[in-house]
Amino acid sequence: MAKIHGLAYIVIGVVISASSYAINYTRLVFFFYIGQFFILGGLLKLAFNFVKKKADAPKAAHAENWQGAPSQHGFHRQVHRQQYRRRPKCSSVMRANDRFCSRCGARV
Repeated sequence: MAKIHGLAYIVIGVVISASSYAINYTRLVFFFYIGQFFILGGLLKLAFNFVKKKADAPKAAHAENWQGAPSQHGFHRQVHRQQYRRRPKCSSVMRANDRFCSRCGARV
């Protein structure tokens, strides 16, 4: 299922609220508040994603250190790095120890 960005909710809410207000606010007051609800939902979604990115940032920095990047203490961790090669017939990228191509299924 595709995720909808928070800005899309905000834009939809603004369009619904503005059009219901411009057409006839007294008869379309329900739609006006539905638009406001969409705007609030979009703002909450943007705020939640921002907080989630901030919380995941230290984890990503730790993952970079684990993969061999120098840490703030100057220690280096060595990790076995995969070597890759490109298959000339179908130009797919394969690991060096693969026996079959993942794209065309041919034996390498």
